[in-house]
Amino acid sequence: MSQISDLMEAGELTLAEVLVKPIADGDDKLVQTYLDTVDNSQGLLVVSVTRAMLIQAAGVRASNSSLRLVDAIHVATAQATECRSVVTNDKRWKSVSGIHVILLSEAVAS
Repeated sequence: MSQISDLMEAGELTLAEVLVKPIADGDDKLVQTYLDTVDNSQGLLVVSVTRAMLIQAAGVRASNSSLRLVDAIHVATAQATECRSVVTNDKRWKSVSGIHVILLSEAVAS
């Protein structure tokens, strides 16, 4: 199993993605838990998405047509911040060159 460093990064876009279900379910407690986790976690750096990252995401998307734009933004954010590894459960990310992809389902199974 791959090692995850002490410092983890997540693009702000991640927050929007994880909040969709609890908001749809009316689960205000879980929404607040996610917000508190992002605001107060030691070892978690939340990265703002910049215009340069969005332009880079367009290039990622252009060369990896199976990726959704939101995923291309995550990839571009990881590339811009020089992340060594990305954890996901989306197998389409394996097609992206220049980034080490750890599939959560495989890491948990190890």
